[in-house]
Amino acid sequence: MRKTRSIAPLLVCLGLLISACQPIVAPAQQLPFPPVWQATENLAAYVQAATVHATHLVNQADGDEATYLAQLAAWGIHDTEYTWLRHLDVDDDGQPEILMTYPLVYRPVGSADAVCPCSLSDCRRLLIVFEEMFGRYWPTVHLGRLETGDYPFKNRPTLFAVDDINADGRTEVVLRQDWQGAHTAGVTLTVLHWNGGVWKEIGWMTQSYSDVRLIDIEGDGPREFVFYGGTVGSVGAGLQRKFTDIYKWNGVNYNTLAAHIPAALTSETPYWKIVDGDIALFQRRYAAAERLFADALAMLTNDASDADIVSGATGVFDQNLLALARFQAMYVALQLNPYDSTNAAAHYAASQAEGGRSPAWTAAFWSIWEQTGDLAAACAAARERAGGLMMEGYNYATNPLYFRDMLCDPHYTWPPE
Repeated sequence: MRKTRSIAPLLVCLGLLISACQPIVAPAQQLPFPPVWQATENLAAYVQAATVHATHLVNQADGDEATYLAQLAAWGIHDTEYTWLRHLDVDDDGQPEILMTYPLVYRPVGSADAVCPCSLSDCRRLLIVFEEMFGRYWPTVHLGRLETGDYPFKNRPTLFAVDDINADGRTEVVLRQDWQGAHTAGVTLTVLHWNGGVWKEIGWMTQSYSDVRLIDIEGDGPREFVFYGGTVGSVGAGLQRKFTDIYKWNGVNYNTLAAHIPAALTSETPYWKIVDGDIALFQRRYAAAERLFADALAMLTNDASDADIVSGATGVFDQNLLALARFQAMYVALQLNPYDSTNAAAHYAASQAEGGRSPAWTAAFWSIWEQTGDLAAACAAARERAGGLMMEGYNYATNPLYFRDMLCDPHYTWPPE
């Protein structure tokens, strides 16, 4: 299991071991049950006790994962997916270290029984790096150092990657955690570099319901993290769609979001047609915007050829969508044909016939534009008429959409999702 190293590394023994600083001899008899954390007690004291116990345990198991897991199972701790022991050279010194997870055993307030749950929302593990010295395994540090204020436990941790992922010649450890909220689950990745004494975090990324890949998109050496997902798992989330987030190595870390791309071909509802039309306007792609607003109008007025995507404008939300699609179609027609207002005039007439909120906006806009030909002034008049009204039907999965911000050229700080 172990190879005695000719030159033992100089390690920082934890305070709990410094006083003795003697090799830990595997006990002749069974180790006691792991320390139990009382929900109200000092967490740092528990982590010290857990680290002492984990050190005895890894030495008793002689660094063997199967023996380690068998001992945990004897104590009734049967999870093997998130409790593991790996021999990895994480500091590039040519000698493997042990990176292992140690289960949190705790007793909730008011409970007399020690429990060790492992559910999606609660499967916490302490991660410890052990170096071999003097023929024994010694703890160096745990992931999540209390002296830096980090919470020391990771939930449902697995190793996503152990490799030189940023092409800097050093090994990175990518830790995956799966999390569960009230109604939405997701994935968090942490990119770490171990220099033999300290973990340095060089990346932290998260997304809900995500499929994650690590690939070299650009073919230049450093790999990119590609997340695909991002929806909310609740009926109250309303209309939403997946998107792709890409995180690139920027020379320092992976914390910069390099791209945020809505899923292709997902403008299957009038809402997304209008949102994508506004994004196209934002990007000055007027022909694309015209097509998207026309599609939304076709759906909302039951003129769409595909019966599966027809949505008649029967509710308040649909009436508002119709008003927005009609106004934006009028506006983009003037952008595309500044010297021929035929199409724009047809949309204006339709808006007056369709009723709802659109007539007031379009009337304010059309009056100024007919008199002056000034699109900016006409848009300002329409936004003023819209006031502080907000789109009914928005929810916590999408940005709140004010009518005034959606008219003409969209006034978002970021295009809505």
